[in-house]
Amino acid sequence: MVLSEELRMKNKGCPVPRTRGSIIIVVLVTLLLASFMIMKFMEASSLDLLLAARKADRHRLRDDAYAALELTLAVMAEVKAIDGDKLYAPAQGWADPYTYAGLAPREGVMVEITFEDESGKLSLPKIDQNKLILFCEKQNMLTRDAQRFADAWLAWTKADHNALNFDSAPSVYEREPLPHKVPQRSPRSWDEVAAIAIVRDYLIDAETGRLTPFGEVFQDSMSLYSFGSTNINSARPGLLTMAGMDEYQIQRLQQFNDGTTPPPSGTLPFFRDVKEAARIAQGYADYQYFGAEIRCLRVLVTVREGVAVSRLQVLLALEDGVSLPDITAAPSTSTTATGYWGNTSTSTTATNANASGGGNSATGAGGNRNTGGRNTGGAGNTANSGATRGGTGTASNSGRTTTSGSSTSSSSTSEQTLNYPFTILEILEDNGPPASADENSETDAGVGTTTAAPAATARAATVRSTSSI
Repeated sequence: MVLSEELRMKNKGCPVPRTRGSIIIVVLVTLLLASFMIMKFMEASSLDLLLAARKADRHRLRDDAYAALELTLAVMAEVKAIDGDKLYAPAQGWADPYTYAGLAPREGVMVEITFEDESGKLSLPKIDQNKLILFCEKQNMLTRDAQRFADAWLAWTKADHNALNFDSAPSVYEREPLPHKVPQRSPRSWDEVAAIAIVRDYLIDAETGRLTPFGEVFQDSMSLYSFGSTNINSARPGLLTMAGMDEYQIQRLQQFNDGTTPPPSGTLPFFRDVKEAARIAQGYADYQYFGAEIRCLRVLVTVREGVAVSRLQVLLALEDGVSLPDITAAPSTSTTATGYWGNTSTSTTATNANASGGGNSATGAGGNRNTGGRNTGGAGNTANSGATRGGTGTASNSGRTTTSGSSTSSSSTSEQTLNYPFTILEILEDNGPPASADENSETDAGVGTTTAAPAATARAATVRSTSSI
């Protein structure tokens, strides 16, 4: 009937309607919409899957990082016990903990362990006026500027220092837009330096807010932590100039420390005292500010599995007394500040926080998480984060493993204590993307990277050990 009707309409000259392609069009449109919805769903779910995978990688690599840290601490403790209870440099035998212990990371994982000797710097809490002026003068600062810089610094950090310049007197800070008093202690972070009058003019560029060339050398050569003499095995170039060394003496010393120059026959690849360093450096130098032992050491563990990366940074104290300056109260409980609104009196009760590092210590008890502060090497960049795990304890509060069992109505508890001869001052975990080349060049040379710094600027404090399977 349909065919005859079409023939009749065709004979009469009427157009015949075409309906055979409409079904195909509907099917194609449906497929297009379904494909679009599937693609959108895949995009949304792929992000969720990626986040879940990264979270799993982070937890897995975090365990690997802490395992590498505990192995490193164990190797260091053994070498320290064998060699007269002292550590001098990674060349002492603990530069590669995995090789020393005859172990390897799990399959598919690469572990990089880096050491940075914080005691290769000059301790700011222990610095005096003569040292500070000498350091500034060795950095080509005029004597009057060096004296002005030292006066402002000591006016901020020392309670018994009488400021010689009006611009650095403690009363200057009480007339600022936000009146405050000087802490009368050494800074606890590099952020604090920006608040010190006169000092900030030499260290920080007022236009860019970045460190000046002198500020970079100052931050590279100074440590916020309190410890004894500077380790000659890792002394910064800026400090070697304080000893009166010329560029050739500094170069000979650095090439020996970084292994470029082999040690003479019958000698060790590190110094046990400054007399050995004097024989390598040759010429005249004043070593009164230097020793040969590590007092404060930063351990950086980087674990990689494919594109996943986990980093762990730990600052260790190898002797008692290494810490940040205490957070101290005002000299009296009644404080009067003069500001725009007249005199304001407040009564305060201070609480001193000093737990093996001026409030920035972390002792390893199994499963405990503590907070520690870390300076990241740039002006105004401080990151606080941390977690300690069992086995990385201190002599006073060590990691503890407890097992308990019961027999009928009685129970027994046994304890095993790990007495590592170290105190953990800082712990920083970082599971983010790797730092860019620009960031690496702005921070400590060679730290956390796989390329060595140039010989002219390379630090003996940085030693890399990479283990993989």
